[in-house]
Amino acid sequence: MLILSYTPTWLRRSPHGGPPPGDGLTQAILEGDDEEARILLGKGGYT
Repeated sequence: MLILSYTPTWLRRSPHGGPPPGDGLTQAILEGDDEEARILLGKGGYT
């Protein structure tokens, strides 16, 4: 029963309520000039 009631945290609704932000926390980093940060977030470099 414990396994059947388990839900990963990324699939749970927020306990704080309200809609999630549209751009999240990474939009400001992606708009910056730091190429290494974009690579770490999976938006730049070699794919």
